[in-house]
Amino acid sequence: FIRDTFGRYVTQEVVKRLLESEEGLALGGETREVTLLFSDLRGFTALTADMDPEQVITFLNRYLEKMIEVLLEYRAVIDEIMGDGILAFFGAPEPLEDHPARAVACALAMQGAMEEINALNAADGLPHLEMGIAVNTGTVVVGNIGSERRTKYSAVGADVNFAARIESYALGGQVVIGPFTYQRVKDMIEVGSFIQAQMKGFPEATLYEVRAIHGPFNLRLQERREILQPLKGDLRVNIYRIQNKIITGPTITAEIIQLGENVAVVRFTGELAAWEDVRLHLLDADNLEIPGKIYGKVTAVAAGEGDLREAHISFTSVPPESRTIIQAALEGEPQA
Repeated sequence: FIRDTFGRYVTQEVVKRLLESEEGLALGGETREVTLLFSDLRGFTALTADMDPEQVITFLNRYLEKMIEVLLEYRAVIDEIMGDGILAFFGAPEPLEDHPARAVACALAMQGAMEEINALNAADGLPHLEMGIAVNTGTVVVGNIGSERRTKYSAVGADVNFAARIESYALGGQVVIGPFTYQRVKDMIEVGSFIQAQMKGFPEATLYEVRAIHGPFNLRLQERREILQPLKGDLRVNIYRIQNKIITGPTITAEIIQLGENVAVVRFTGELAAWEDVRLHLLDADNLEIPGKIYGKVTAVAAGEGDLREAHISFTSVPPESRTIIQAALEGEPQA
């Protein structure tokens, strides 16, 4: 009973060590190479802003139940569940020789499971969810961290922080891995895009989007092609830059020149930087903001004519009222 109950809060491998080893409860840790996995839902806070608390928990638990099932199937230790975010690692307390490949395969399986979750959400009239995942291999300290009154089996170290930084580059539906993981699994995977990432506190690094893994796991993400089309009518938008979840800087009014269901190319004057988060408000014919907040991430910025610049923005959260306007724009209908 204790093992099963405790196992709901701590991974079974950790429970076994704690209950069967004399040293299991001792504070302290060991240096170990592991592979870390960070996952996070895109725009979850905005999607659930108008939900009742009970509905939010039901909505979130449906997602977490499936993700935890996949993680445990691949022998992950779930370090922490932070709202809609998950931190897990592979390779401790029991060693796993294939922990880099296992973590990448697990991430792909988690993304594949989102189709089932979203089908259930659609049937219940709940919003569509998108998740980004980062995977990073490195040397950390794992063990019992805390005090005699409160202890947690966890991983700490610079490579944990590096994994968290990588996660900020993963768009919805993507699995992005760091350079050390890539070196360990490059002969087994298919790579999509590359990202030259500049992260605070870390040197510039090349990150890799994984589309498939071969070998014993043999998993592939469903192909997702975002088609951009020029707009027949005018569609303008106010852009608010977000840093550390706080709106910063002046409002940028931009023209959407190309649009897809989950991506836009905007023409603007001002400052936007690649990989920063933004909030968008569509404008009506009088340049007044239409209700509905779209959240997104700038994926590229390029020079245009004169002082104009162009930015590609991937949407991470689109409310229903904004989705209706986007669909109308794509169909060439006049804007309100």
